[in-house]
Amino acid sequence: LWYEHVDQAVAESMMSRALRRYAGTAGDKAAWQAIFQHFNGGQGYRAGEKIAIKINLVTTNTRMPVVDENYDVRESGDITRDSVANSPQLLHALLDQLVNVAGVAQEDITIGDPTGLFVNYLYEPLHADFPDVHYLDNRGTLGRTRAEYSGVRFHWSTAAAGGTRDDFIPTAFAEADYLINFAVLKSHDMAGITVGAKNHYGSLLRNPDGWARGGNNSGQAPYNGYYDMHASLPNVRKEMGQYRALVDLM
Repeated sequence: LWYEHVDQAVAESMMSRALRRYAGTAGDKAAWQAIFQHFNGGQGYRAGEKIAIKINLVTTNTRMPVVDENYDVRESGDITRDSVANSPQLLHALLDQLVNVAGVAQEDITIGDPTGLFVNYLYEPLHADFPDVHYLDNRGTLGRTRAEYSGVRFHWSTAAAGGTRDDFIPTAFAEADYLINFAVLKSHDMAGITVGAKNHYGSLLRNPDGWARGGNNSGQAPYNGYYDMHASLPNVRKEMGQYRALVDLM
């Protein structure tokens, strides 16, 4: 499996180098301080502030039959155990930086994807070293935290969303002081290369085409009727100067 060939030490070195080069500092702790100060207009991180990390669990989306009740991956159609996703090693490196370098309490960190399932090959190595972090997913069983709607409405700036079901930001994101967009940088057959933007297609508690989990985990019919984010992707609206849901999400 692809993620078994990622070296943890190399992942940690990459994370450290990226932070230092991004912040222009000589050390990791100074890098985090510079990042927080830049974001806050001079104020560093303060104890108790919450951090949410949006990862990409599209290959284990709750809508697809690719994860069993024990959170083990099973192959289905185009989704295989070798489908590229977030690596456990890079996720571990990020949590290690936040907890052991930046000094963020584990219980103030939430990591996950409201539309996906936090499968065992990701959850187990992270939970073993960071047991008090909140691992967010769509199901919320076996130690995971179930994504829920907040009362904070998300507004689309397009008339095409008129008459559709209102979107609400998931509670973990609405309550966070900081959101880290930890995307998988790969191409997409409908969107091309979007860098970090399209990772937010999973930041609302429903799929981009309007499908959403029902009100409980007992087989209730899914909700539909949300604005279809796919309608504004470049392969659908090819002209320049068109509305893009990606911009609203960012």
